[in-house]
Formats: sequence, structure tokens, C-alpha cells
Amino acid sequence: MRQFSGWQLYVSLLAFFFSSAASADDDQYIPWSWRVQPDARSDMEGTCPSAVQILGTFAFVNVVVSVISLIAGNSKVIKSLTCGFCGSESDSETWFYMFLFPLATNLGANALIAYLYKTTPGFGDTFTIGDLILFFTTRPRLSWIVLVVFMNLDTVRNKDTRYSKSAKSAVAAEVFLQFISSYYMGWTANFAARNGYYSHPERASDDARIMYAGALLALISLIFTIGSLIYILFVDAELDTTFAAIITIGCTSWLASWLFWGGYVGLSQNS
Repeated sequence: MRQFSGWQLYVSLLAFFFSSAASADDDQYIPWSWRVQPDARSDMEGTCPSAVQILGTFAFVNVVVSVISLIAGNSKVIKSLTCGFCGSESDSETWFYMFLFPLATNLGANALIAYLYKTTPGFGDTFTIGDLILFFTTRPRLSWIVLVVFMNLDTVRNKDTRYSKSAKSAVAAEVFLQFISSYYMGWTANFAARNGYYSHPERASDDARIMYAGALLALISLIFTIGSLIYILFVDAELDTTFAAIITIGCTSWLASWLFWGGYVGLSQNS
């Protein structure tokens, strides 16, 4: 079996990103047939937002949601909001069901956005609400990583872990969301592999290569997420002892989502 050094793998990765792209309609690089765009028969006027504006909105939402999570995720705030039902130090296992709140919030937001798109005149002819609910789970999410970081900071300072329950809940919700997002990530990676875009990256456009790389990285991250989940459940249930692994996996999946969406938005703008 041929052995590859770390340098060779690094060069191969660079080659995948910077190979000369084939000139073709970028629409062919998107695996699914539906598109979120005005129907050709529609009389809608206006200019679609640029890729920078769309991705900038994602970044802004990530920051806002992270700040809200830090405020609402504090155990004292949780205890106050739930009238003492959650957030109590004596009830250390509430995160087993508290994860349903961030999970439902994410899926509910996806459903609302999907409904608004579907019911907007001139849109919605090619996709279903279910399509968008599943697809939007691939969006980058930062708040759960921030909560884990603040939980670890409390632990290092030997203070009460104000964010312990909310961090565990957010991690559990993120695992479920990553499983759901693997539908589109797997679809994309399988499409790229079947068409030889991984082995011959020069056949795909720049944006397509970025999207395919993000999908593959997300699937690899999911494998390590499953491994970490098994370890936490059956070996060590404390997140603080697996902090480095959780943060590494989290940042990898977050980067993968950005690559996936950066490529997809670029393809959608050019198709």
C-alpha cells in the first residue's frame, strides 16, 4: 500500500482547492434539483443579495445567538425563568431533557424561514418546506461552542459551573442537528465522489470544490462526534474532561459548514 507523508497530503489538499476549474454552468454542480430563487415566470423585481451579504448575515446571526445563549444559558437566569424548575444545583441531570429546547428552537426557526420562502409569491415551485428544514440544519452554529468554552473557564477558575447544564444541552442538540444535516452533506459528498470531482477536482468550479470539501469535512467531523458521544456516555460523562476534543470537533464542523455554504452560495449566484 502506498504511503503518503503529511506534506504530500497537504499538497494534495491544496491541489484540490486550486486546480484549474472547468468552465461550465455552475448549476450542474448542485446535486438536488430544487432552487431557492424567483420563478422564471414571476414578475418580481429587485436584486438578489450578494454572497458576501448572505454569509455576513450568517456571521451576524452566529454572534447574536451566541450572546443570547450566554445570557439565557446562565444557571441563575435559567432558574429564574423556570421558577426554580431548572437551573438548581441539586438537579444535575436536567440537561437530559433541556437539550430539547435548543433543538426545537433551531428546527422551529428553520421551519419558519422555510414557510416564509414557500409562501412568498414567485417562490416555492421547486422545493418543499421539508427540503428547506433539512437543508438549513447544515448552517454554521457557534453558540454551543461558546457555551462549552465558558463552562470550561468556570471549571478552570474553580467556580460554580454556571454554564454546565446549558453547555451539555447545547452539545446534545448539536449532535442531533449534525445527524440531520448529514442527509445533505452525505448527498453532496456522494454526488461529488460519483462524478469524480474528488479525484479530478479540475473538472469542478472553484465554488463547487469548496462546497464538496465542506461536505466531506462535515462527514469526517460527524464520525468523530459519534466517537466522542460514545465516550461521554459510556466512559466519562463530564464534558470538562473532553474539552479539547469537543472544541476541536466543534471548530472543524463549524468550518465545514462555512465551506459548504460558501461554495453553495457561490454556485447559486452563478447558476
